[in-house]
Amino acid sequence: MGYKVTYNSREKFFRFSIAKDEATGLEAFLTIDVRLGFVELIWYVNKHGEPYAGSVLALVSRLLILPDYRIPYPDVRSYEELREGLEENISLYLEFFEALKKYQ
Repeated sequence: MGYKVTYNSREKFFRFSIAKDEATGLEAFLTIDVRLGFVELIWYVNKHGEPYAGSVLALVSRLLILPDYRIPYPDVRSYEELREGLEENISLYLEFFEALKKYQ
C-alpha cells in the first residue's frame, strides 16, 4: 500500500503513517488492532509531534453524524478484505485530514 507501518508489540497494534503536512506541522496516523477477529480503527493526528485530534472511528462517527449513529467494527475473513477495508478507510481519512489542514 506504500505507507510506513510500525508494530507496537507492547500494546499489539499496527500504526500506519498516512500523511504529513510540513506547513501546518500535522501528521496523520491510523492504528489498527486485529487480535479479536474484527478490526478496530483509530484515527489520530499529531501537530508538531504532539497529540492533536482523533479517536476510535466508532466514536468519531457519533461525534460527526449523530450521537446514536454506530459504525460496526469491520469483520474481515481474508487479507484481501482487510486490504480493501484499509484502502477505503485511508481514503476517507485523507479527506478528513485535508479538511483539518484548511482550519490551521
